[in-house]
Amino acid sequence: MKNYLSIGEVSKICNVGVSSLRYYEKIGILIPAYVNPETSYRYYSLNQLLVVDLILMCIELDIPLKTFSNYLMDTEIVNIEQLCNDAEKIALDKINTINRNLTNIQHLRQQLQSIQHPKEQLQNVSEGIYYITQCDYTELDIITYINNISQMYKDLRNQNIYWLYEQGLCFFNNIIYLFIRINKPLETNCLVIPAHTCNSQILELDELNEQFLNYKNISSEKNKVILCKIIYDVHLSSTKVNFELQTSLDNIIKIIKQ
Repeated sequence: MKNYLSIGEVSKICNVGVSSLRYYEKIGILIPAYVNPETSYRYYSLNQLLVVDLILMCIELDIPLKTFSNYLMDTEIVNIEQLCNDAEKIALDKINTINRNLTNIQHLRQQLQSIQHPKEQLQNVSEGIYYITQCDYTELDIITYINNISQMYKDLRNQNIYWLYEQGLCFFNNIIYLFIRINKPLETNCLVIPAHTCNSQILELDELNEQFLNYKNISSEKNKVILCKIIYDVHLSSTKVNFELQTSLDNIIKIIKQ
């Protein structure tokens, strides 16, 4: 049997358990090239080492093993091209998901740094792109806010739009909007704010509501914008909600599409 590898040898070479190899045989995706009729010992060909690697790749990409049979033209031939095409698409989707989560982690870290700054300070803010919905709040009621913002997240999910951990209220031209920061502009309901300098304040809910309508009036100044963002402390509280109020110092140009 010098042209074949025993099941134990395949196990060592591919770093996969013998029981797993037997399972792959059981579900019909890795049939031994030869089975000794007297001893029932299983043997595999050199090419089948690649098949094992492909099976392991499917496991890592969460491709159900039972679908591996879709790539078998018969028990001996694997359609590698089709498998690679499908696996590449799944891998790219996973990379995009990982990159999105990494961006969210980095963005959340920036928010954690904000709350550790002095309660009021000047701040240079990078360009932001926001999905917005107009609202008629006279104060911020958390339950109403959660219901409204949840619907916005649902809308973004239905459009396959990625969002960041930044949400809150926007006061602009004497109108109040709910906003969620996103990674690219939309055709409608989109606010784009260029990089600018702002006055940044850390507020609690009661402090915010005391001046709520005043912030709306301030935003009536031409091209003034006030962003009121929910921010998170290093030690997340289940009861206390903090906000970062960013009031633009300059008249900045924005793009609103509705």
